Amino acid sequence: MRPLLLLLPMALLGLSSWGCSPHRAVEVGPPSTLPRRFAGARGLEAAPDYRVPWWRRVGDPALGRVVEAALAHNLDIAAAVARLRAARAVARQAEAALFPVVTAVHDHSRSQQPGFFGSFTGTSYSSSLEASYELDLWRRASSSAQAAALEANATAYDLEALVMAVSAQAGELYYLAASLREQEELANRLVQELEEQTRVSQDRYIYGLSPSDLFLDARGRAEAARQRLISIEEQEKEVDHALFLLTGGVLGRPPSPPPKVPFPHGAPPVGLPAGLLQFRPDVSAAYRRVKAADRRVAAALAQFFPTVDLTGRWGRSTTATSFGDITGAFWSAALSAAITILDGGARRARVAEARARTMEALAQYHKAVLSAFKDVEDALSQLATAQRREESLAAEEAAMEQVARLLRDRYDNGLASYDEVMRAQAQLTTVELALAQARYQAAVAVISLYRAVGGAWMEEYLREHWGRAAGHIGRPRAGEE
Repeated sequence: MRPLLLLLPMALLGLSSWGCSPHRAVEVGPPSTLPRRFAGARGLEAAPDYRVPWWRRVGDPALGRVVEAALAHNLDIAAAVARLRAARAVARQAEAALFPVVTAVHDHSRSQQPGFFGSFTGTSYSSSLEASYELDLWRRASSSAQAAALEANATAYDLEALVMAVSAQAGELYYLAASLREQEELANRLVQELEEQTRVSQDRYIYGLSPSDLFLDARGRAEAARQRLISIEEQEKEVDHALFLLTGGVLGRPPSPPPKVPFPHGAPPVGLPAGLLQFRPDVSAAYRRVKAADRRVAAALAQFFPTVDLTGRWGRSTTATSFGDITGAFWSAALSAAITILDGGARRARVAEARARTMEALAQYHKAVLSAFKDVEDALSQLATAQRREESLAAEEAAMEQVARLLRDRYDNGLASYDEVMRAQAQLTTVELALAQARYQAAVAVISLYRAVGGAWMEEYLREHWGRAAGHIGRPRAGEE
């Protein structure tokens, strides 16, 4: 019974020391230079509804179908789901070190041995349960388990960031396809108008009514318009191919061009910079990686303290002898303690490395926060610029429409030439082409702003589209903080 008497106080010591750690957790907070408000918000400080997907706020069903097709079938998301499952499996492996290892052992042997009365043949066997357990007195195993759980948690946020990026890319391609379709129609019309202008200029040149430079200028502008049309058609094909890849082949065999859709206008509410800490998944991932690195420091420090292992075995055996079988139960219990005395500074180096990794992760977290702030400010600035450009081009379009209408009236009254009418119409179409591009740029800025602000809808969509294939997508609670 002496081994049991020795094990009992050590087990009580382990229970009483549970949670004792030589490490003090690092404090992780946002950078002190983070402003309290977005400079470009200008009245947009109201908090958005982060749980509503951004495309539903736009209110375009066709856009929703394209985005959700990408979220359901994107191959990068499929690969990221697999990475998340692998990270959670690693976390479960690390957590397993907190529990005893129990092994069932069965030995069966048959042997022949010489004896005084001839050889003896017999069968021996034993069946037992063996258990081993390392007391986690200094939280080495629990710190490693927490680090692995936090890393898996960060991987889950990486997946959410990818979902946000894929949705934004799908939206940009959708609006680009719509814009290119509109630009193609306008470019076709411009080519026809310039060809007509070239024909009129050529006739006037042949009859000596105008110089050759007008004819050559019209022909050059017509050729430039044809090149522009070819470029637009090539971009449409590239958008089709991009949608095909983004949606995992669901759209684009060949993808039908989207219908003519209204482009989003106005800036959505962006809230305050503090909201980025909670609703930007890349910031949340960076925060968890700081905490994971900090737990690895605790695990490295614990290696300076003794390890205490408990082992036990219980079973029954039958041993064949020349005098008969010996049958009965057997058991054993052992306690072992070990501490490394000399290791050439390996443990100190591991602690130094872990601390340096923590400082690196902390710097990356601060950078992620500031980058998120920059993304919002950039998107606000781009949206304001795009809206001003769109307003300016809309005013120019209205002016050119009036000029073209006046020239047509003057032509009907014999006061203007047909060449002047065609030239004004071509200029109007050129402005309409620029306006179509400006509307697309404004739409991209709106999507960029939605993406920069972040959201809390990604987990729901992951469960809806990938939960059955990937298991539980929700964030693990173990090691959350």
